[in-house]
Amino acid sequence: MRSSRLRDRNKEVYIKGQNLLILTAIRIELLSNFIQSLIHPFSFENRTYEMSDPIAQFFAPYSSSFAFHPQRDWRQIGAFNALAKHLKWSQAERTFMYQEFKDTWAEAVEGEFAEDTLQHYQGLCEELGIEDIPDGINQCKNKLWRVYVNIVDLMQYRKDKRAGRSPPPLTLFETADALAQYTSSEKKWCPVEIAKAEMLRVLLHELH
Repeated sequence: MRSSRLRDRNKEVYIKGQNLLILTAIRIELLSNFIQSLIHPFSFENRTYEMSDPIAQFFAPYSSSFAFHPQRDWRQIGAFNALAKHLKWSQAERTFMYQEFKDTWAEAVEGEFAEDTLQHYQGLCEELGIEDIPDGINQCKNKLWRVYVNIVDLMQYRKDKRAGRSPPPLTLFETADALAQYTSSEKKWCPVEIAKAEMLRVLLHELH
């Protein structure tokens, strides 16, 4: 019995050691790539992209060996998959780095809704097709609170507009349940707990 417990403990120590080695290797690789990016200026090969965007910054340390080609999808999942393939990450490395990558989405969403003046609230109301746009922030909030829209889609819509594209109209849902069903089927989640920006908190709903 004691021998069995000892084997289990040794196995647990081994697994923790392996995870620590993977994490250390990733950090060394990131540091090396970051140093290289200082030597070789970061380039998007004549593509325009917001350099302050945390998603763009995620790819910056790899610029000496990997060309980041921004895609229309603001989350840049395709670019992440290309990077993982280029660097030949193991499944464990890929899983770890994907979580790090998703954290940049939260930063991007927060930045998108950081401004909270009356003009910004009114602009959001217009984007969401709200009629009789109010003249006060609280009145705008009251109307926005009753709107059910997917935040991932809203982010895409706003970025497309800024890029001079003509995005399709946003899909507005009648209920939180309908929004939840769509969000789940399309895997377009935006966790409520990340919301710090006031305007973002108005839009987010608990989905089950």
